[in-house]
Amino acid sequence: MKSLRESGYFKTLSFFLLLSFLTVFVILSSFSFPFEQEEDKGEVLIITTPEGASIFIDGEDKGLTPFQGFLKTGKHKVKIEKEGFEPIEREIVVEKGKKNIFDFTFASLTPAKEIPIEKKVEEKPMMKERIEKPRKSTKLLYIVGGLAVAGVAGSFLLRGGKKEEKKEEDFGSIDVKSDPTGARIYLDGSDTGRETDTVLTNVKVGTHSITLKKPRCLDYNTNVTVYKNQTAKVDAKLLLQSLYEDFNDGVANDWVDNGFGPWRVENGVYVRYPTYVLCHTKNSYAWHNYGYFKDFTYQADIKSEDEIGLSFRWESYSGYIFAIDSYKFTWTLYTKESSGGPQPLKSEKSSAIRRHNWNTLKVVASGSKFTFYINEVMVGSYEDSKYSIGKVGIFLNTYPFPVFPFCVFWPDNATGYADNVIAVSSTSYQLESPFRILLPPKELLIERSKPEKFWEEKKDIDKRKRKEGIERK
Repeated sequence: MKSLRESGYFKTLSFFLLLSFLTVFVILSSFSFPFEQEEDKGEVLIITTPEGASIFIDGEDKGLTPFQGFLKTGKHKVKIEKEGFEPIEREIVVEKGKKNIFDFTFASLTPAKEIPIEKKVEEKPMMKERIEKPRKSTKLLYIVGGLAVAGVAGSFLLRGGKKEEKKEEDFGSIDVKSDPTGARIYLDGSDTGRETDTVLTNVKVGTHSITLKKPRCLDYNTNVTVYKNQTAKVDAKLLLQSLYEDFNDGVANDWVDNGFGPWRVENGVYVRYPTYVLCHTKNSYAWHNYGYFKDFTYQADIKSEDEIGLSFRWESYSGYIFAIDSYKFTWTLYTKESSGGPQPLKSEKSSAIRRHNWNTLKVVASGSKFTFYINEVMVGSYEDSKYSIGKVGIFLNTYPFPVFPFCVFWPDNATGYADNVIAVSSTSYQLESPFRILLPPKELLIERSKPEKFWEEKKDIDKRKRKEGIERK
């Protein structure tokens, strides 16, 4: 058997009670009540001899005398005019709680002017039959009061006399991913104890701040909005503070390539040898696969008899390439999309290029502006906003055969070398000159036993490391 509350008894009862309250208060509000709200006014009677004169109070036309009505307490200016008589101008004082009577007599317009006589009649108590003061209607007050009481009673009955239960909070989730993974997750400034990639559950709906922290990377900050029973997503590309790789330990840490003539470390140098294949159609690319760079300085020593250079803002075989051809003494800036080959944006000759020798290339990227250096000489600049973030790497032009159906044998004779790779986010470095990068020791993430040696010239560092046997931690 259903309870009274489930059967709708309380809802029906509350409706009739609400209707009863409204009816009672509307009926009561239709009657006149003895109490009224006092106003700051006094009753005024102004009489003139003769009558029928025009009267103005505080500049407002009040008709003809005699005048009877209510004025605010205090001083008022009265002007009375009648044809054939001298105008009368007086200041009267109206007092509250009594009938204020003023009597004025006109003086005729004759040579012997009579002074107008003002007679103030003795104050009399307010008569019961006096004109009723205007008062504010109290009907609305009673109606509103009735509605309030009825509403409270009705809501109480609808709840069955019980306190309203606390509303349950709504929750959602946040799927947090990062490249590289393993970043510590902070939600609204608090450590969650979790690392990427993971899903944070039971997160209250609303907007939250997410901070990711990982060694060698800049902190990543963003805001995310969580909706009820939905999963919000954060896909972060973590920016590296710095990168330094001299390959002296015989390992190319975190370096990958496209598999065409694979790169490897030999004698402390990153090298790629020729690959003799039938109709090769790819250039050779290698890149550092740990973290991203946005605004940065990127520098490396490179050597090849073919076109070789630095790739930057590189991701999924798309980005920019700054390359030199030592045989032609030219440098070229390329852009590349994942589905095609490099397309030149700018190309110039430069005497700074060394043939049959090592060349130091450097790119300084700030927003959409790039500045290029060869062997400590600035050779040009360019602006382009197609790619804003990516990884850094090495490019080697193997001159792939363009048309596959007509190829019988197309040899790949390209050999490339790279060494002393340096890349630093702009928030972590200073430039002592246009040609040398200085890293503050506290920000230097190359964990060496003697980081102060990095302040010396790059070639001196290499010699000292070999001599003293400084090892990478």
